[in-house]
Amino acid sequence: MSSEKYNEAIKAYDKAIEINLHDSSAWYNKGLSLDKLNKHEETIKAYDKAIEINPRYADAWYNKGTSLGKLGEYDVTIKAFDKTIESNPQYPTDWYKNGNVLYKSGTFDEAVKAYDKAIKIDPQDSIAWYNKGTLSK
Repeated sequence: MSSEKYNEAIKAYDKAIEINLHDSSAWYNKGLSLDKLNKHEETIKAYDKAIEINPRYADAWYNKGTSLGKLGEYDVTIKAFDKTIESNPQYPTDWYKNGNVLYKSGTFDEAVKAYDKAIKIDPQDSIAWYNKGTLSK
């Protein structure tokens, strides 16, 4: 995958999955490769398998949320980011990404709260400050 040969990477991950169907990392990395090929539906299915195996796989939840957001599925994107935050509540990026989705869904007050949480965790998080400032206009 690091050499940007995503189709070859997917074949390798499929082989790893064939050997060990319960390898959440193989499913997750297959999802990353599929995402690079803009195969969003397949990407989400791969992340779902990783999450099924390891329900607290924060990166899988996060990337699933990102993929759902690309499809405009804001309600389920918010739920995916909520799971990410549940797994790792002290990571400011998850909070401001959640704020971004809340903003896109028109839930402005909740978006500000998410940005505020990101800022509370990391007062130097310029992206969270910027996004909150955008809502304050």
